[in-house]
This record gives sequence, C-alpha cells and structure tokens, in this order.
Amino acid sequence: MKNNISQNGFTLIEILVSVFIMSIGFLALSQMEFLSVRQKQMAEAGSNATHVIQIAAERDLAELKRVTLLNNQTFIIESSGTPANYTYCDGSSDSSVCSNCPCNPLTRIAPDLTTIGTAVSIKDTECAAIDLDSSDIKSGIYTTDETTCLSIYNSLNAEGLFLLRRASVSSEFADAVTIDSIFTINLTYAVKSLEQFVDSEFSLALRDNLAVQGIAITAQTQDYSDTIPVSSGAWGNVVIPYVP
Repeated sequence: MKNNISQNGFTLIEILVSVFIMSIGFLALSQMEFLSVRQKQMAEAGSNATHVIQIAAERDLAELKRVTLLNNQTFIIESSGTPANYTYCDGSSDSSVCSNCPCNPLTRIAPDLTTIGTAVSIKDTECAAIDLDSSDIKSGIYTTDETTCLSIYNSLNAEGLFLLRRASVSSEFADAVTIDSIFTINLTYAVKSLEQFVDSEFSLALRDNLAVQGIAITAQTQDYSDTIPVSSGAWGNVVIPYVP
C-alpha cells in the first residue's frame, strides 16, 4: 500500500522567480515616481520661464509707450509756440532716454530704422541673467556677449534663468526707408536653464529653451516738420510705434 505524501511550501526556484517579478515591479514603480517628479519639475520650470517672458515683454512695451509719450508731450508743447524741455532726449542729463530728439522708441529694443534699407534688419540676440529670488525681475541688464551673461549669472548667488531677446525689423515696402514707411518689429523671447545655456548658448529654438514667445509690433515714421520747428529736433522723421 502506497502512502500519498503531500508537500507544503515553495521550492527555491519559485521563490527566486517571485522575487525577480517583484523586483521588476518595484523598479517600474520607482521609475514612474522619478518620471513624475521630473515632469513636475519641468512644469514648474516652464511656468517660471513663461512668467519671466511675460514680465520682460510688459517692460519693453511699457518702455515703448513711455518714450512715445515723452515725444508726444514735447510735440504738443512745441507746436503751441512754447519752448519745450528737451533734456529727456538730448543726452544732457542722467534722465535722458536718448541723445537725439525726438527719441526713436524702437532703439530701446530694435535697430535704428534708418539702417534697414530693403533688407530685414535683425538685432544681435541679447541675454540677461534673471534672479528668481529677486522681487524685481525687470532689473535684468541685457548683453550680447555669452561669456558676460554667464558671468553675471554666476554672480547672482541664487537660483536663476537666462532670458534671451531678439528683435527683427522689416519694412512693408520694397523700397528703402522713407518717410511714412510702415514697419513690423518681431520680438522673440526665450528662457533657458543653466544647463541649456551651456549646451546651446544663444539658440532660440524651442528644443533648447524652457519657453519661447514672439510678439509683433507695428511702427510708422511720419513728418511733423511743418508743424514743429525743426531746429528744436529732427521732427521730419518721427517714429511712432503702435503698441498692443
């Protein structure tokens, strides 16, 4: 008569297989957690970058409006026969915003319109180091030199980003720049991390930046020399931007 002997428990091979399967599961979970944290960091960095671009664009547009308003005020005063104060545009004081009256507002962000001719004029890409811990992101100073921008970034001693800006100006007409010409100014902003700046420097490609954004502005030159004394300034070629 044969005895039926039942065996309870697991063999060593079964245990090893179970441990292997569990290890794969834990590895997959850890990888998912890492990707989740990485995606969260990238989302936060992209949000910060977009915020920096918005502030920089608002600052530039506000500066265009400010300089245009100064020109308008001077024009109104001078055309009424009352001598106007030209210290804002003759370079005679620290408060001067330009050295030629009236100011060309676009020189704050773009090349001088008189140098465009028939081709599209592109200003060198500028870079500013932005301190995210600062309460005034608007205080970033632009430079066209990569080494200088990196040096300024290293001097922040805080978490920061690189803000890039490039302006291109094109005439709507096929001929050279003339009075009453209309121009389009295309501003491109981009924000990089330190790693991206080291790898791609002044590249504005989307893959090389945390965020990229473009703004288009229209401007026109007009002749006011028949209304205001030309001796007080070059009012025969006044640049008027139409800021959104």
